[in-house]
Amino acid sequence: MRLSKDFVKTLLIIFMLSCTSFSYAYEYPVVGEYNANYAKVFSAIKEGRCDNMKDELKALNEAEGVSSNIYLAICYFETSQSDKGFKVLDGMLVNQEYDEVLYISESKMNEADSDPRFIKYRGLAYFNIGAFDNAMTDLELYLSQYMDEDVLFSLVDIYVSLKSFDRASATLEKAPDKNGRYYYRKGRIALRTGKTVTALNNLRMITTQDEKVFPSAKMLIGEICASSKRYICAEREYAAAAATEEYYDTGLNKIEKLKESQKLFTGFLSIGEQYDTNVTSIDANEIPGASEVSSVRNYAVADIKLNFYPSFADTVSIGTMHYKTWNHELHSYDMNMHKLYFLMKHGYDNFEVTLPKISAGITYFNGEKFSTSLSAEGSFTFKTDTWRFTVPVVVTKSEYEGDEGLEEISKDGYKYQASLNIAKTFAQKYTASISGGYAIDDVAGYLKQKRDTTFKASLSARLTKKFTPTLAFNYANYDYDDIDREDEFYSYSLKGMYIVTPNIFIGGGVTYTTTDSNENTYDYSKTVTEMSISYSF
Repeated sequence: MRLSKDFVKTLLIIFMLSCTSFSYAYEYPVVGEYNANYAKVFSAIKEGRCDNMKDELKALNEAEGVSSNIYLAICYFETSQSDKGFKVLDGMLVNQEYDEVLYISESKMNEADSDPRFIKYRGLAYFNIGAFDNAMTDLELYLSQYMDEDVLFSLVDIYVSLKSFDRASATLEKAPDKNGRYYYRKGRIALRTGKTVTALNNLRMITTQDEKVFPSAKMLIGEICASSKRYICAEREYAAAAATEEYYDTGLNKIEKLKESQKLFTGFLSIGEQYDTNVTSIDANEIPGASEVSSVRNYAVADIKLNFYPSFADTVSIGTMHYKTWNHELHSYDMNMHKLYFLMKHGYDNFEVTLPKISAGITYFNGEKFSTSLSAEGSFTFKTDTWRFTVPVVVTKSEYEGDEGLEEISKDGYKYQASLNIAKTFAQKYTASISGGYAIDDVAGYLKQKRDTTFKASLSARLTKKFTPTLAFNYANYDYDDIDREDEFYSYSLKGMYIVTPNIFIGGGVTYTTTDSNENTYDYSKTVTEMSISYSF
C-alpha cells in the first residue's frame, strides 16, 4: 500500500523512549502507530540483516499494509550497500512509491551523503509527483555531470508537459542511443507541435522489443488514427496495445468506443440567404426581367449518408444530396438539384484516397427538368506535416433538355476535369491553398465545345477556436474551340465561419464576381452577400 502523496510532509516519526530496546525507533518512518512489527524490522536494520529480514518485512506488510521497500532500501544504505539500495529505489519508482523515494533521498542528502545518485532519484520522485520546477533543478544538475537515460527522458517529459518543445527536442537529441524510448518521445513532441506525419513515422519505429513504451506507442497511434477517422488503423493499434497486460482493459475499451463512434447515418443540413447587388451586364446595364438584376434568394442543402465500415476501407457511404433555391423576384431561376452517390475512402499515414465516387444527378429550374448527369471521380492526396497535395480527376456525362433541335449549341456530352491542389499549414493557425485545373467540354454542339483553365488561391486563419475567416481568389479562362470567343472569370471573396457548438456553424461573407469576354454580350459582374446556418451530425 502506497503512502499518501503528502508522505514527506505528514510522516510521523515515533520516538519510543519508554523502552531501551526501542531507543533507535525515531530514526525510521512509521505509518500509524508504532508496534512490535515495526520493532522487529528496525532491529533487523540495526543488525545489518538486510538480506535476511524477509519474515519481519512480510509480517509488517501483512499486519499494517506497509510496503517493505522503504525499509529494505534504508537498510542497504545504512550498511553501505548503496548499489543494492538504488536498485530498490528503481523498483519503488516502478511501483509508484514516489513519496517514499523522495523521503529516502532527502534524508540521505540531509545526512551529507555525497553520492550524486540521490539527486537523481529525488529529481525523479519530484517529477512523478508533479513538482516540475524542483525536478528540473535536480535532473538538469545531474545530467550536466552524468549521462543517464532515465534522467534525460524524464527531463524531456517535463519540458513537453511545460510546452517547452524546443528544449525537449534539444535534450532528446543528446540521447546516446536511438531506441524505442527515444522514438516515443520524438513522436510525442512532433504530435504536440502539430506534426502528425512525423509523429507516426517515429512511433512506428517502436517494436515489441521496446517493452517500456511499445504499448503506449500503440495507444498513441490509435488515438491519431481515430481522430482522422482511420478506423482500420485505429482498431489495429488498439488491439496491439490490448495484447499487453498493461493496456489490456484500456485497449479493449478504446476499441468499444471506436465502434460506437462509427455512425450509421451522418449528414449536413444548411439554410441561407444570398443577395445579389451591383449586377451589371452588356456595358454595365441592368436588364430587367433577366438574371442580370439585383435579387434575393434563399437556399437549403441536405446531404445524408448511410455509412458502412468494411475491412478493406475506412468508410463506404451511400448518400443523397439535395439543393434548392427560392428567388424572390426571378422564379424562373428557382432551382432544385438532387444527387445520389456512392463513395469509398481509405487513409494511410501520409496518403489518402477517395476511389471511386460515383454520382448521379438531376436538376430542375422553375419546376421543369433542366439536365441529368452521371459522374465518376477519384481523388488522391499525399500529405506531410504541413503540406497536402491533392489530385482529383472527374469525368461527367450530361444531358440537357430543350436543345434537341439546336445541335450546334447542345451541351450533351462529356466533361473531363483534372486539377492539382496544394495546401500549406503554418503556425498551426494559417492555411494557404492554391490549385490549378484543366477541363475539356467534349459536347455535341460545336458552339459549346471549350477548354477551361482554372486557378484558385485562398488563405484561412483560425483566429480563435471558434472563428475562421477565409480570403479567396478564383480565376477561370474559357476558350471555345470552334468560335472566336474567350471568357475570363474572376472572383474575390471574404467569408467567415463561426462554430456555435461542435455541430452548429454560422457562415457569412461577400463575393464579387466578374466575367470579361471578347464578346461584350457575355460581360457580367455582381456582388453576392450571404449568410447561412448549418448543422452536421
